[in-house]
Amino acid sequence: MTMFESEEAALRFARDERFTGHLARVRPLLERAVPGVYDVAYEVGSL
Repeated sequence: MTMFESEEAALRFARDERFTGHLARVRPLLERAVPGVYDVAYEVGSL
């Protein structure tokens, strides 16, 4: 799981040619990869 400062930052990353190129190479190894937005339930060191 990756955490971004904003949804816009996540979209910039997802559209970056370095990421899309990498994803194209590893996609045959993945059963499923679905992007999504989630609320943080807890963070390491916060408990």
